[in-house]
Amino acid sequence: MSQVSLCVIVFSGSLRWQMVNKQLKETGSDGRITCPKNCGSHYKSKSGLYNHLKYECGIDPQFKCNYCGKSFARHSNMRRHMLVHLPGSVKKEAEDDNCNPLWFYNTDSQ
Repeated sequence: MSQVSLCVIVFSGSLRWQMVNKQLKETGSDGRITCPKNCGSHYKSKSGLYNHLKYECGIDPQFKCNYCGKSFARHSNMRRHMLVHLPGSVKKEAEDDNCNPLWFYNTDSQ
């Protein structure tokens, strides 16, 4: 079974999936899909729009850092953020040295 047919089976009854398919029919000339809730967001793929509707659009961030309480819309963003709290973290050392942490951040250490 292909991934596409599996997705259709899994999400066929979902309101979000119906909204994504409706928006695909109204895709702009640049090929990007606009959020149907008129929030101004645009996506290149169905899955991008689907995740936006599921986790972000009009929804309060639901993932909270256990260390500082900062909230995130996506679990992956919260996990990446939590690296700043690890002792000896390269990102934490960069912040302590007043350097730009983005220059030192290594995503392979997740």
